[in-house]
Amino acid sequence: MAAEMQQSGMDSEDMRGLLYSMVSAFTKAIDERTPYNASHTMQVANYVKGILAFIRTKYEANGQNPLFSQDEEGQIVMAAYLHDVGKLVVPLDVMNKANRLGRGGIERIHDRYLLLKTCLDIEQLKGRLDEDACQRQKDVLDQLEARIIEADRKPVLTQEEIAYFEGIGTRSFCKEDGTVIAWLTPAELRNLKIKRGTLNVEERRTMEYHAVATQKILKEIHFGKYYDKVTEIAAAHHEFLDGSGYPAGLSGSQIPIGTRLLTIADIYDSLIATDRPYKKPMSMADARENLLEMAREGKLDHKLTGLFCEYLQTI
Repeated sequence: MAAEMQQSGMDSEDMRGLLYSMVSAFTKAIDERTPYNASHTMQVANYVKGILAFIRTKYEANGQNPLFSQDEEGQIVMAAYLHDVGKLVVPLDVMNKANRLGRGGIERIHDRYLLLKTCLDIEQLKGRLDEDACQRQKDVLDQLEARIIEADRKPVLTQEEIAYFEGIGTRSFCKEDGTVIAWLTPAELRNLKIKRGTLNVEERRTMEYHAVATQKILKEIHFGKYYDKVTEIAAAHHEFLDGSGYPAGLSGSQIPIGTRLLTIADIYDSLIATDRPYKKPMSMADARENLLEMAREGKLDHKLTGLFCEYLQTI
């Protein structure tokens, strides 16, 4: 590809310009695909550029050799712009899942409970259910619906709340014709057992696949020698030093230093983001402390985390 461009009169600066224009297009496609990720990629790239400049200045002022060469800085920035390109293949119903039950989930349950109450009234009219028993079941349904509404957008559910849904949510009503109406469907119950966030196990697995997809997509791009590490840096941005990350469970020296810096910036922006419907944004101070705690736990690079937190004090 490079040879063909040179033959057509395109020099290295033209090729870099073309590459950056393609990266810019990818970035816009990623961030505009969902309202809940509207500026994440650009923000992460800006943090990466900022921390790299901060480190360079700090090391020069102290008479130290630079931590990153100019070429390495370029690779890390490019990786920051492309780190979430794999989200282009994640289904929007997962990307945009703002609550545990998903779009229209509460409304479907409400309509079903209206139907159940009507069935209970019919049972009472036909003499198969006395008035007190009918009302008690309606009250339980009302209580269940109220707790479902509360849990649907709650950041974290307690084990007691989950146990409540597991117990009462398995109840059902059998109509005279044999039709069974579940108080909660298996899918609804599975979602109401999500302890933290809005994604169930299957949906989280789908979301996490974006790291694999990022690698697959970027492998198809000929970056040339100046950006030959971009794919490696970008694809590992959810890996942790203690091996608890994904998708490959890399640890320690298996994770490039550029990736370690990108991971810190990515986490920080996610923590303070104001456009995530499933959680409240952290303050900058709390987010910094969260990063430092992750470094103490051995998940993040301690040195780079400290430098990043220093940098945040300057902006």
